[in-house]
Amino acid sequence: MDSIEPLYLAPKNNRVNAMGLKCPEPLMLLKVKLDEVNQFDRVDMATDDANAVKSVEEFCHKRGYESTLGRAGGTIVFRVRKT
Repeated sequence: MDSIEPLYLAPKNNRVNAMGLKCPEPLMLLKVKLDEVNQFDRVDMATDDANAVKSVEEFCHKRGYESTLGRAGGTIVFRVRKT
C-alpha cells in the first residue's frame, strides 16, 4: 500500500496517482480516467503539483463536473464526479 492510499475514497479502479508529475500530466491522466468511467462515477486524483489546481478546476468547470479538493501535507487530492 502506498502512502497516499488512505487519502482516496473512490474505488481502486477510479484512482489516479499523479504524484511527482508536473502539469499538464496530472490533468491529462485525470481526463483519460474520466473518459473511462460512467456518468455519476467519482474519480480521485492525488498530486503534489500545486500548478495543477487551477488547470483541474477550470477543466472540471468547463465540463460541468463536480469537484472538490483537499490537502494533506504536500498532497493535493481532487475528488471529481462525472456528471
